[in-house]
Amino acid sequence: MLTASLNMSKPQHNPSLTAFRERHKEHGAVFHTFQGGEAVRTYAGQSQSEREAALEKAALLELPTRESLAIKGRNAARLLHLVLAQDVQSMSDGESCRSSVLDRHGKLFLVITIWRKGRDEFLLLCPKGMAAILSQHLKFHEVGERLEHSATHTEFTSFFFFGERIAPMLGLSDHRQRAELHELGSVDAWSIPHTAIGTPIREIIAPLLSTSTLISELQRRGATLVGTELYNGLRIEAGFPLWGVDGSTEDFPNEAGFTNTINYSKGCFLGQEIVNRIFQVGPRSKLMGIRFLNNNPPQPGQALVLEDGPVIEVSSVEWCPNEKLFGGLAIVPSPIADPGRALTVLGAPNEEIGTLCKLPFSSQT
Repeated sequence: MLTASLNMSKPQHNPSLTAFRERHKEHGAVFHTFQGGEAVRTYAGQSQSEREAALEKAALLELPTRESLAIKGRNAARLLHLVLAQDVQSMSDGESCRSSVLDRHGKLFLVITIWRKGRDEFLLLCPKGMAAILSQHLKFHEVGERLEHSATHTEFTSFFFFGERIAPMLGLSDHRQRAELHELGSVDAWSIPHTAIGTPIREIIAPLLSTSTLISELQRRGATLVGTELYNGLRIEAGFPLWGVDGSTEDFPNEAGFTNTINYSKGCFLGQEIVNRIFQVGPRSKLMGIRFLNNNPPQPGQALVLEDGPVIEVSSVEWCPNEKLFGGLAIVPSPIADPGRALTVLGAPNEEIGTLCKLPFSSQT
């Protein structure tokens, strides 16, 4: 039966989070909430040009907003294949990908990264606070299928490592290589490829207590600490949505930009019939980009009005380093999702604030 060693309580004092704050305060960190947890948004005194220059070598973003669930057992692949929208049984050892987890109605339950560490061993990476919920979701289907495996919530430190020089800094020939183990100073750390965001990127996973040592070693190799501001700008340009930010449990994955988290040709999986029907007849909505016209964009969650259309909500807003403008993401009804359509702020119909665009942003040129 499924067993999970998960602490559901929220202690008053979290030593790892305290250490995270102290580690980045000395660099002038400005903190904010990111996917349910605390992260560095930017560093005071670090200019926009300095952040963007980091992409020429390597940018390092620490993410204490990630949790993991280790799944082991001879039936682990079969269970995950039934519950996840990707073709888990066809994954090779060391392969990783992003996958939707759907409910029986085909709507987003969660979006995770799945890494096949071995034949009967997987690591599932998910947003803060979701490991316990994912474990219960798997347990429900494990009982129904009479499968046996074990699940353990493990603590680790996670980084997004991105920029033109990350591969040689990690001793790789290509940033898209499968999972690799690295010796970073005195730290043994794994890295796995991340979905493309317009610049080479990998996720680094290491023991929690080795965080400071790992940061120092990567800085010695030429990396620059950055906040989510730079990462968000790149993913907006690339049309890369985040679960809990750009899509939620109210959305179908292929109507919220999560199309590449589904394998439409695999066998039966939870929610398959509905998402396949949407795929065949076409989505009612789609994720679109927004090019804002000035340096005073709306805040995420603000209501905007489409020209001759309905009110929509912008989900992500950030400065886009390659486009040199503020960009955003929003789910828009398909019949009126026309590039170039003007947007105004709700309550100010004569104030055009931006225009819709295709994703990725680079497809416009």
